[in-house]
Amino acid sequence: MRASNVRGAIAFAMTGPNTRTHQLFISLVDNSRLDTTGFSPLGRVVQGMDVVDRLYSGYGESSGGGMRRGNQGRVMAEGNAYLDAEFPRLDRLIRARVVTR
Repeated sequence: MRASNVRGAIAFAMTGPNTRTHQLFISLVDNSRLDTTGFSPLGRVVQGMDVVDRLYSGYGESSGGGMRRGNQGRVMAEGNAYLDAEFPRLDRLIRARVVTR
């Protein structure tokens, strides 16, 4: 069974073939339209989607080193030091747990 990019699905961000790096995204809405464009879900939020809904969204998708902006260099070279300095309200994942069926 194939997974779909529905609300709560987790997939790698990308801008085209062979452009995946270290960024993941969680679908906040039904994004099943992405299913045929190479966004293959690798997991899903099974608990805590209310927390995901409260993550800071003020920077938008095209800010910083976001995939849509196409500027990954500083994120990859400077990591959290860059993100902390330029985007102090950015939320981050502290812990995740893999749950198998």
